[in-house]
Formats: sequence, C-alpha cells, structure tokens
Amino acid sequence: MNELVLTNGGFYLLFDGMCWPTAGAACGDLEWTLRYGEPTRQQLLCAASVLAAYRQMVYDCREKRQRVIHMLKKYGDPANKCDRGESPCDLCNGTGFPGTTERSCPQCST
Repeated sequence: MNELVLTNGGFYLLFDGMCWPTAGAACGDLEWTLRYGEPTRQQLLCAASVLAAYRQMVYDCREKRQRVIHMLKKYGDPANKCDRGESPCDLCNGTGFPGTTERSCPQCST
C-alpha cells in the first residue's frame, strides 16, 4: 500500500494511486453550503468530485468498492479514532452501541 495522505483540509484521501473524497466534516460543510449558501468555484469542484466518486463506485467491482470504503472509514475522517486502534471516543467507547437500536456512534462512526 502506498502512503496515506489527507488533502484539502481532510476532504480527500489519497492511497494506492487513487484519490477519493471523504465523508468527514468537510463534506458535511460542503453539503450545507450547497443547500443553503452560495458555493465558491472550489466548493463546486469538490462537489463534482463527490459525484464522480459516486459514479466510479457504481461501476467498480465489489472487491474494489469494499477496499475503498474500508480505507475511507478507517482513515478518511481524522476525528474517527476507533477504527484506527487509537483511543476510542467517550460516547461509545469504541463499541458502536451493540445491542441497541443505534446503528452507529454519531461521534466516531463505529
């Protein structure tokens, strides 16, 4: 595996010669701006890259999709420490609320 790099404020994750937009906080900020604000040219280009990534995911084979999703979940959001084996968050303690109706932890996405 090549070096992992987060770029553009954590918006993109580069690995294995690929560049994928992440689903972290920067993407949420972009979504809000596109819905309610006045996006800049750079924000529109970032949104276009999210659409391109979605299209690529649809056409990629299952193994590649799973690999990309795994890497994005594990390294794509700097705030998500649980999947990287770092100290789990205070809210779910890295468990993701097993045995409840909660599907994932809103703080760390486990």
